[in-house]
Parts: sequence; C-alpha cells; structure tokens
Amino acid sequence: LWGRVAVLDVETTGFGKGNRVVEVAAVEVVDGKLTGSNFVKQINPGKEYHSRLGPDLKNNITGEYLDAHGESPATAIPSFLRYLEPSTLLVAHNATFDISFIASECHMLSVPFPEIPTLCTQEVFSSKRHHNGTSLEAALEWYGLERNERYGAPHSALCDAEATARLLVKLMDERLVY
Repeated sequence: LWGRVAVLDVETTGFGKGNRVVEVAAVEVVDGKLTGSNFVKQINPGKEYHSRLGPDLKNNITGEYLDAHGESPATAIPSFLRYLEPSTLLVAHNATFDISFIASECHMLSVPFPEIPTLCTQEVFSSKRHHNGTSLEAALEWYGLERNERYGAPHSALCDAEATARLLVKLMDERLVY
C-alpha cells in the first residue's frame, strides 16, 4: 500500500442528512506501522445541534463539552485537511459514512475535499471473512484486538481511528489488502 495512509473516524450529531461532525480524528500509518502522528479535534457545529447530543449517543459528547473545548468547523476542518495532504490513501471503517460527513462539512465551507483514494476496512472484512456482523467491534473481536483506551473512550473518534488502523495492519499482514 503504499506510502502514508491516514486512517480516519468521525463522531457526529446523528446518522442522517442534516447532522454534523462533532469530532474528527486520524491516525497515520506508514509502511504498515502506526507512527504515532495522530490528529484529533472536537468541533462545535453550533448550539442548534446541542439537543442532538448527550447520553443517548455512544460517543457521550455533550453540547457543554463542545462549548468548552470545540473549535468552529471553519477552523477545525481546514486543519484536518492540511493533516491529510501528504496522504496517498484514506482508510475508514464504513468509509462512505465518515468521508461523506467530512465532504459535507467541506461543502458548507466552500472548501474542496481532497481527491485521495479511499479504502473501507468494513467492506474488506465483510468480503473476506465469514462472521457475525461487519461492525468495527465484530472485526476487532475476529482478530482478537481491543480498543486502546489510551486514545480515549470507545466510540471516540481517536480511539476508533486507532483501532481501525490496527485492523488495517492485520488485513495487510494477511494480504487481504495490498
């Protein structure tokens, strides 16, 4: 694969159209190794989205937290795009979901989303394995991997991006992606 790979994950206010990114993270993988060069930003899309946040979402991000720690999309998204610039491949588990949300944020800011090839670990895992489910949890369990809480709580963007990066390395080791 491949040069510099950026493995990304987003947390959002919900799953459908009209929802926004509240956290974005990426983990750098070079030559099949996690480098430790990571990116994470919390994003405050505005008070009108706060009612969609809270304990009902797996990520536990609240409006109060974003008011205290979140950056505006106009600051966070361009910063994220600069992090992605030298990447030769974008990887995510359920890449269509994650990338569509970042692309939507770019569209709202009139900033072009970079043309970088993508790989979806969920698609690779589901096409190569007989298993129960294609979630990140199912893939991690299949390979005996666990989320590393050093990178945040499970379902935080950095924790999930780091877990997806380790899953990518396993898929590379098995020559399921090359």
